[in-house]
Amino acid sequence: MEGYSFEYVPTPLASGGVGMYINNNLRYSVLEKTSNKSFQALWIEIQFQRKKNIICGIIYRQHNSPDTFLSYFDESLEKYSFKKQPVFILGDFNIDLLKAETCNFSHNFLLSLQSYHFLPTIDKPTRVHNNSATLVDIFIIAANIQS
Repeated sequence: MEGYSFEYVPTPLASGGVGMYINNNLRYSVLEKTSNKSFQALWIEIQFQRKKNIICGIIYRQHNSPDTFLSYFDESLEKYSFKKQPVFILGDFNIDLLKAETCNFSHNFLLSLQSYHFLPTIDKPTRVHNNSATLVDIFIIAANIQS
């Protein structure tokens, strides 16, 4: 795409991976690229001269190894929230937030977010079918950061 740089993290599996188009007018550095059979993640830091830098992450979680992913995600939240910068995380987490009261994995995912003062910003289903609706595509912000 003209005018944009493309950062990409492939998957070792048949489907998955993450990518991000970044406007060429922005200065940024790649903080992390992680790819394994459980998830793919890309973290960048957009740099500004007169205000705080912004950390952006994009994640795709495969349908396997929920404990491996939750451990990684919890460590990432701790690491990036410690920087005291605005943090934005988006992705297909394959965790239905609408089931937080009935599913331990969804519940624990939300507890991790809350522990580090992060909030999901979407509260309506993102995938709707004839007989089901799920909230698995998630956009998360750091709740305690002033830019």
